[in-house]
Amino acid sequence: MFLKLISDSALQRIRTDVDQELASIYYVEQTCVVLLGFGRHFGFRKLVHRDIDWNSTTMKTLKSYDNVHIHNIKLGEYFSHTPFEEWYFCSNWNYGSHAVSHLSDALRFLTLYKYGGYYFDLDVIMLQSVMPYHNFIGAEDEDNLAAGALHVEYLHPVIRTSVEEFRNTYRKDIWGHNGPLLLTRVMMKWCSADNIQSMTTSTCYGFGILPPVAFYPVKWFNWEKYFLEEDIVWGNETIGTHVWNKKSVDTAVYKNSTQVYAKLARSRCPSILAVAPDVF
Repeated sequence: MFLKLISDSALQRIRTDVDQELASIYYVEQTCVVLLGFGRHFGFRKLVHRDIDWNSTTMKTLKSYDNVHIHNIKLGEYFSHTPFEEWYFCSNWNYGSHAVSHLSDALRFLTLYKYGGYYFDLDVIMLQSVMPYHNFIGAEDEDNLAAGALHVEYLHPVIRTSVEEFRNTYRKDIWGHNGPLLLTRVMMKWCSADNIQSMTTSTCYGFGILPPVAFYPVKWFNWEKYFLEEDIVWGNETIGTHVWNKKSVDTAVYKNSTQVYAKLARSRCPSILAVAPDVF
């Protein structure tokens, strides 16, 4: 069963006191995506691997937060002397039709392997603090784990196994094989489970599977809800919401509207929204 996002004994196994040392939250910028950061409440590090206009209004706004750190990495150096070195330099991953997505998968797993911490897709808008939750993967639905929201401690066996699985079973022809499907395979082995419904903190050795409502309360096939002028009541079980940028990237957000997306931006990301154009 999925963990309930309430103070029950199962959840306590993956929670820590909010007063403990702040962990890093990582974003990886792989292409032009919407960034609705949450530096007001949590520290995060954003890794980018292309030229940055440091003088842009958006970048200046992000840099105004003391707890936001943006690192421009060189991919060759980042992958050198790591378990992904041969994959990056010697395979033909960059000729696949899903090369950008698979590079993103590799970067998120490698970053968590190197440092531990939280990883979130750039199109996740946080609604409450995630800091009480450690060692978890968010499920997308009843049958599939997702790779858009997760936390692992430094050198946790789950991330080490995920890196090995990526390196040993990589396929360039299947979009999700090296990301969400990989995590599902790894956790089935780690938890000795036939499906994610039977994964518990006990069978998963303290690792948690958070229910779909935690980060994916709106299903991907309902992504247009974010752009309607209506109200959505977010329950206490929703930590953040994934806005499915892959589907919605060409849909306009009107800054002063009552669209769900615009209202989320006003309440959760006011500084970034303030410098955004009227339509974005």
